[in-house]
Amino acid sequence: MDLEDLKRMHSQSLRNLYEKQEELKSLQNAKLTIIKEKLYSDVNIIYRNEYSKYLREDEDLLQKLISEKQSEKQKLDIQLEKLEKSNLPRQRLAKELQLQSEIRTKKVLQYENKYKDLENADDFTLSQQLLADINTLKPLYSVLEYYEKEYAKLANYFHHINQKKYSVAPTKRSSLNLTFYFLLTLTILILLSDFFS
Repeated sequence: MDLEDLKRMHSQSLRNLYEKQEELKSLQNAKLTIIKEKLYSDVNIIYRNEYSKYLREDEDLLQKLISEKQSEKQKLDIQLEKLEKSNLPRQRLAKELQLQSEIRTKKVLQYENKYKDLENADDFTLSQQLLADINTLKPLYSVLEYYEKEYAKLANYFHHINQKKYSVAPTKRSSLNLTFYFLLTLTILILLSDFFS
């Protein structure tokens, strides 16, 4: 075996190594894509379930508020009828009715604005950012640490939403956050076990 033969063997070995590296890289990218798709699906399902539950609760509260305001209006109508039959000046009657109407309108508008905020909220910004960041995940052995940090951010995000946008008691909200974080952690551990198996 001469020097040229050795060179050819060496070149062939390098080509084989490069092909193996490309094949491994392709498999890694494929698995990362699967993880990304599953994560996006799971996060959306979990969040939409929680969001729908809060939305139903707010719809019930809104209907209750409307019923209360209708009852108040009926009481005001009765008062108006009584006042009209009395000898009170018209100016005093008008001011009293205007004040009651402004108070009622302000309360209803405050609740309706909150309800509209729930419908128009940008719910999945953080989860979309999480999925975008997966593409920069290197090296592979840091996957678990990376996801733990991102899910901590996600848990804080949902905790902020619960505090800011929903009328939920503190004990109930804390319980929901713990449940949500547990489900997310369990999901990623299952995915990682499939990935490294």
